[in-house]
Amino acid sequence: MLSKQLLLIDRREKTNSRKLVFAVAKEEKLTFKEYGKALGVDVNLTAEKFLVSSDGIYTEIEREVVKELLSYLTKLDEKGYQNITVKEKKKLQKLIRKVSWYIDCKIAEFIKKCKEEGITDIVLEDLRPFTGKRREIELFGYRLKANRFLRLLHLAGLKERFIQIAHNRGIRVHLTHAGYSSQQCLKCGSIDKSNRPSQSLFICRECGFEEEADRKSAVTLLLRFLYEPYRRILHTVNEVGELRPNKISLKTLKHLLIKHFNPENVSQVLESFSSSSFSPECPAECSLVEHSGCL
Repeated sequence: MLSKQLLLIDRREKTNSRKLVFAVAKEEKLTFKEYGKALGVDVNLTAEKFLVSSDGIYTEIEREVVKELLSYLTKLDEKGYQNITVKEKKKLQKLIRKVSWYIDCKIAEFIKKCKEEGITDIVLEDLRPFTGKRREIELFGYRLKANRFLRLLHLAGLKERFIQIAHNRGIRVHLTHAGYSSQQCLKCGSIDKSNRPSQSLFICRECGFEEEADRKSAVTLLLRFLYEPYRRILHTVNEVGELRPNKISLKTLKHLLIKHFNPENVSQVLESFSSSSFSPECPAECSLVEHSGCL
């Protein structure tokens, strides 16, 4: 797989002294280290804990940075977008660029730490725009339409930016289904909305398993990479050995997650992960990636 980087080349037209800038794509082959250690990452766009990893480390968003934008946006909504001035529009765009840049910096900071910790593979949920009933979110005391927030900050492309930054650091990014990552129990495998009584806590109604919600979600994402049945059934593999989710309905996903959950085997995988010396030989030994070699 080739990564395209844009180079700027200046040329001067004989008939015109002004510079013309052309973008030329230079193709460079992606290079990664052999599999060493993987990390699951839960992305939370509606809380201060922006990135939460399966080892319990999280990256926070400073409340005041985002609140400045949300406060100004609320003010403009009350005035009516058709009534705002050119100056107000420019200020809004400036605040949007500021927050977008800040989020990208936080991603880069997080991935740099992963590199320093010897992480070779990151498992990320396949982020998509909100659909269905989840039309609004509450963020730092402000309510707004979720897709509007995603669109304003260009967060629909956050997944691609995360992958690009990780690739630049030589880290593979595996994508898995986001569905039920916050609802499935890691102990008994049951899936239920009521397992998530609050934003911060996970309590299984079936077996009583309890965990901090965001970290539990991150571990669940990692499990779908490490646990062979989930890895094989739910994913395909791209040219560089990264998992990509198969296109299946939520109903089918739920069925497969419950059907192939083996408490004993999952427990062994999680115990290995929690060990400080955790470094499996290669979770890609299944037939899925025979053509790609070791992840």
